[in-house]
Amino acid sequence: MASLAEAQLVQFLVFDLKPEVTAEEREELLKATRALEQIPGVISVRLGTTLANPPTRRYQLGCIIYYADIKAREGFLPHPIHRDFAEKYLRMTNREDRLNSIVDLRPSSESLPYKER
Repeated sequence: MASLAEAQLVQFLVFDLKPEVTAEEREELLKATRALEQIPGVISVRLGTTLANPPTRRYQLGCIIYYADIKAREGFLPHPIHRDFAEKYLRMTNREDRLNSIVDLRPSSESLPYKER
């Protein structure tokens, strides 16, 4: 398995949970996120609470996903593990208000324009 230093793409997400999500459901989400690391080409997935204090804190949770390469990212969304995770847990999130960004870590000479599919 590749190390974090070898990651070519990093995805950053910040989002809120819906008000009706219980503390137990939140903990289950935090633990279940690690299963996404079983997807080929996913080096690491980390989900945690944002540190800024209310009322300035805009989002509750942040997630960082390290991918070995672009092919790993392209295979991530349709993978059965991700699809099962999304079906069970994304309903807990406020999907209308989130930030999602993918950063290409390859040297600029290797970098190509990347389009989300």
